[in-house]
Amino acid sequence: MVAVGRAATSCLGRAFRSIAFLLSVSGFLAVVPSYPAHAAVIDYSIVDLGALPSNFSPFFTPNVVNFSGQAVGSGGVAQAGGVVSSILHEVRAINDAGLAVGRQLVFDSGTGKDIPHAFVWSADSGIQTIGPANSEAWNINAQGLVVGDFLAGDGSRRGALWVPSSTGYDFFELSGTGPTRARGVSASGIVTGLTGSGTSVRAFTWDLNGDQQVHTIASPNATHGFAVNDSGQVSGRYSKGSDWQAFFWDPVLGFSDIGPSPSEGRAINNAGQAVGFFDPIGEGDRPIYHDLVGNEAVFETLGSLARALTINELGQVAGIALSGSDWHVVRWDPDGLDLGISEPPSLWLMGAAILLLVGVRNRAGATRLTHRAG
Repeated sequence: MVAVGRAATSCLGRAFRSIAFLLSVSGFLAVVPSYPAHAAVIDYSIVDLGALPSNFSPFFTPNVVNFSGQAVGSGGVAQAGGVVSSILHEVRAINDAGLAVGRQLVFDSGTGKDIPHAFVWSADSGIQTIGPANSEAWNINAQGLVVGDFLAGDGSRRGALWVPSSTGYDFFELSGTGPTRARGVSASGIVTGLTGSGTSVRAFTWDLNGDQQVHTIASPNATHGFAVNDSGQVSGRYSKGSDWQAFFWDPVLGFSDIGPSPSEGRAINNAGQAVGFFDPIGEGDRPIYHDLVGNEAVFETLGSLARALTINELGQVAGIALSGSDWHVVRWDPDGLDLGISEPPSLWLMGAAILLLVGVRNRAGATRLTHRAG
């Protein structure tokens, strides 16, 4: 019996030491920073959301399409496979709720002139003026935050943020030195765009929930920020030789190129996945993808030209493609999108430890029975 007890104790001791080791490893893995599940996905499938009306020419600024197949361009908002909602003003962007933004000309009786004002449009409510005189809206995010610029008292353009409120929109001027133009905004209110002029223009970040100051991004040449996420990562373009080069910028890691030039970054999500387009050999633009771990990919297209213009938190990408003489709204879906969220390493290691304990206990019990039977 003593031999059996020692054998069982020895087996259980080894099991508990193994469990302790596995749990320590699982605890370590649980705190090691990991990239989001979709950050490494680079295989995408194209989905044609439909052709835009033949008399409609889409723009190519960020968020000119949404995942419902709507696009903004000359004449207003168009639905893929449908009709154009005529807006007799400049429309610049649209979100998935169907809210479009841009600038409209409003007659000023004092000066006898048409003065531009930023606006928000919806199919149900029509146009709502949100900006002061000489303002323009350039982008709107999924939460309805709007960015653009306006003419300040000193005659320079200043970045602007409009935040939805119970009474309409709250207006924020982007404080900083020199002219600024806001072009992208994250869900939490981090803004990017460009500040300065000429070859000295640089991308910047500005945080609604931070110090509300313009912080210039250090870069080698003229830089334009077009999109930003809640981590302050920015995508856009910078001057490289005689061409524009798409870039990804991280507050810690700094600059990295997205694809070859000429190229432009257009959108980024909170997983750090950035998309845009490049023209490889002058044959027409191709959509490109870049993520935090350095994966890059070129998406398939319907025809000779396509541009990736927005990306959501699932990693789905939407953009414009030219097929024959027709513009189409297209969506690229990451393969394996339905796989769901995988369990963290700590869970399956803990499960392995439990299975090991059960196996050892069964083995110890079998040893005791064998000894007693003998």
